[in-house]
Amino acid sequence: MSKQAEMELAIANDRLHLALQAGKSVGWEWDVRSGRDSWFGDLETMFGVPSKTYTGHIEDFRKRVHPDDRELIWKAVQEARYSQKPYVAEFRIQWSDGTVRWASAQGKFYYSADGEPERMLGIAVDITERKSAEEMLRQKDLELAEAQRLAKIGSWQWDAETDTVTWSDELYRIAARNPNLPAPSYAEHSQLYASESWDRLRRAVEIALSTG
Repeated sequence: MSKQAEMELAIANDRLHLALQAGKSVGWEWDVRSGRDSWFGDLETMFGVPSKTYTGHIEDFRKRVHPDDRELIWKAVQEARYSQKPYVAEFRIQWSDGTVRWASAQGKFYYSADGEPERMLGIAVDITERKSAEEMLRQKDLELAEAQRLAKIGSWQWDAETDTVTWSDELYRIAARNPNLPAPSYAEHSQLYASESWDRLRRAVEIALSTG
């Protein structure tokens, strides 16, 4: 390799490392035959490693995966290895001090001429903030459902453009409807009310749609 090519490769590698660090991402290369595993990027955010690069063994990675996720992740890796399809997974990383981070990873295996896997390349992105937001939203939904159950209040949403209706669990109970079935369409709501009540509701909806 010429000096110019070596310099261009070094610059490209530096750019990749900087991009990974800026995006809370980690890249990896696993030499399947030797078991050697190299990581680079924002290792501090994801793994709590105070370094930009790390070289060890694939078992070092497995030990850092949350115990509850290890079997799932290794199964996904093996499926990708033998099916020759891309590897995609979301899992938790557990630091030695108990800190837990979430990662979304994807990668692929590269094979020799005889079809044997030689190495795996991939990238993992820290998604801890997204997972925390999802958990907060899930908790809020549970709290809302419990509040509605206690107060015996139901709620619903209607997308007028698609005529898509969504009911809360408590509304299903109030209407004595099977919660495993789709919510009735807006037009079908006429079957749930007395004629006079439906006329009042329909007029209110029409005014709301026309005036905002």
